[in-house]
This record gives sequence, structure tokens and C-alpha cells, in this order.
Amino acid sequence: MSKTAFVFCGGARTFLECFDTCFKNVICRLCPDADPYQITLIFYMKLTDPGPKKFAAHNYYVGKYTNCNFEYKDNNYDEIIQKIEEYRAKGLKIFHRILFHSEINDFDLMLSVRSRGLYTGFNGRDIRFIRAVHQAYNFEKAGQMLLDAEGGQGSEFDAIVYIRPDLLFTGKSKELGHYLLDKVILAEGEEFYSNDHFALIPRKYMKNFFFDRMELYRTNTDKKFTTAEEVYWHTIDYRVEKVASYHIERQAQIWDLWG
Repeated sequence: MSKTAFVFCGGARTFLECFDTCFKNVICRLCPDADPYQITLIFYMKLTDPGPKKFAAHNYYVGKYTNCNFEYKDNNYDEIIQKIEEYRAKGLKIFHRILFHSEINDFDLMLSVRSRGLYTGFNGRDIRFIRAVHQAYNFEKAGQMLLDAEGGQGSEFDAIVYIRPDLLFTGKSKELGHYLLDKVILAEGEEFYSNDHFALIPRKYMKNFFFDRMELYRTNTDKKFTTAEEVYWHTIDYRVEKVASYHIERQAQIWDLWG
């Protein structure tokens, strides 16, 4: 029987409101016949949020710019652990690293970027670019947790599923065997370009997905990128498919975009 790892990586944000929908509509649907012991959950999440991005994005469906400026309350560590333990009691194997703050500060992380001038456009403002590099760093740390889990069980996972912790699922996926995992499948979100939140990953692309983005920031000396998404897509061989309907569950919207 195949072994599948589900990786939740990033800010916890609205995780407590979202995870039950993910378990019901994605985890149980992708692996309906799996013994709970064959499913591993890995959580690399931060309790605090870096704050609003201070930007608006062009919405192609409505033909105008929409406010994408949000802030979130800090999560309670004990409540997050309680939710995780609720699912450990179901027999799932769980590894978690729940952080109060980032494991690396902004200054040291920026020092690891080989050529800051190659990241322009949306990446041009440091407040946005540093978030992109933190995301890559988070993936790297989550990837190391995956390798550690494999080392503990003495074998590799057959497939890996990455999910942002703040996704609320309103639709059901099909069984994992329904999807042709010859490359990474990026799950389409509310809009066609929103496909960096949820992914089905063949094991052979694990390094590309979890480690190569941070390595790119450390070594890139010639290729330009204007957004974090461009880096995300650049490091993997992928296609986009609809897997399960979801949306990002937000909290407070900030109306002063530039203040």
C-alpha cells in the first residue's frame, strides 16, 4: 500500500478554521482506503504573521484591482497543538514544528540572496521580496522534516501533497490514483493563476519542490524574476489541474494599502 505525506507549510493563520475541511475533502478523499498508519502529516507552521503586504492585485474576472491587504491575529500554541493531537488520536503519523517566530531573521535571510538586483517588479520592494524568500526557506525546512520522516520509517513516500494551512476546502478531490503523477500537479484555485497554494508531488520531484527555490536565491546570478510565483514555477516541471475547490480563508482586510 502506498505511503503519502501531507505537508502543511507556512503561517498558521486560519488553520484552526480550515483543517477539518481539508481532512474531510482532501486527505480522506485522496487516500480513502489507506490505513491511517500509511498517512503522514507534517506541520511546519508559524503562529505569527508578518503583516499586510500593502498591495492590490488585478482581478482578471472582474476587470479591476482588488485589495489584497490582510492582517491576522497571532495563533495560540496550545490550540494548534490540541487540533494536531485530535488527529494523532485517529492513528495518523504526525510530525510538527510550530514556531512563535521565523527561525531566521530578515537580515540574515537577505544576506543569503546572491543577487538582490535580479528580483524586480513586485519583488522590487523589500517588504514583499523578503516574504518570498521566507517562503522558500520554509519549504526547505519542511523538506528536511520530510527527509527525517523517511529516515525514521526506512523508506521513501510514494507521493507528497503540499497544502497551505489557511485553505478552506469547499469541494472534494478524487482518489490520488486518479491523477497522473508524471510531474507536479499544481491545484488550480479560485482564479486560473492561483495555483501555488496546493500541489500533488511525485517523490522524484521532492527536491525540486522543497529545496530548489531557496537554492536558487542563494546561487542565481543571471535570471530575473518579478514575482515569488515565477520562482515557484521555475524550479518544477508541472501542469495545472482542478483537484478540489478551495479558497484562502482570510481575517481582517486593511483598507489603507500604502500607509
